[in-house]
Amino acid sequence: MPMALAPERATVVVAELYDWIAESLGLLYLWTTLGAAIVLAVIAFGKHGEKRLGGAAATPDFSTLSWMSMLFCAGIGASVLYWSGIEWAHYLDAPPLGAVPGSDAAREWA
Repeated sequence: MPMALAPERATVVVAELYDWIAESLGLLYLWTTLGAAIVLAVIAFGKHGEKRLGGAAATPDFSTLSWMSMLFCAGIGASVLYWSGIEWAHYLDAPPLGAVPGSDAAREWA
């Protein structure tokens, strides 16, 4: 609601917040990601990497092709949900084929 009531001030606040997060927490984010990858690699390639979740007799519910298909569909679905909410704004602000941003042609593209 504050962003809708004061968009100019909200733009400044969000930009300052982003800059603070990027400057103050950027390295923490990168090191945390690297640390998590190292821990997971140690677990996967260490003595616990051979353990099967569900027990020794457990079998997968889905084939490898089914898992790949599900992961692909989840990625496409997430993209559709993301872009369905903002794609119109992208075309309104940066229309293709040299149309002027905010013009009637840009609205038609949006």
